[in-house]
Amino acid sequence: MLALYVWDRELSATFFSDIAVLEVPLRNAIDREFVHYLGSASHLQHDLWDARTRRRITQVLARIAFFNGRL
Repeated sequence: MLALYVWDRELSATFFSDIAVLEVPLRNAIDREFVHYLGSASHLQHDLWDARTRRRITQVLARIAFFNGRL
C-alpha cells in the first residue's frame, strides 16, 4: 500500500509542475479577455462580483499600492 501512495505522490508532482507552468499564461489570457470585453477596471465596476468579492479586490489593490510605495 505504501508503494501505491509513493507512486501517487510522484504522479501528482509530475502533473503539478506542468499545471504550474500553464497557470500564469492562462490567468493572463483570462485577464486580457476581461479587459477587452469589460474595460480595464472591470474587476471593480462590473456586476460579475458580489459586494464581498469587490471589497476583497479593493483591499488587495490597496496592499499592492502600499507595498509599491504609492500609498
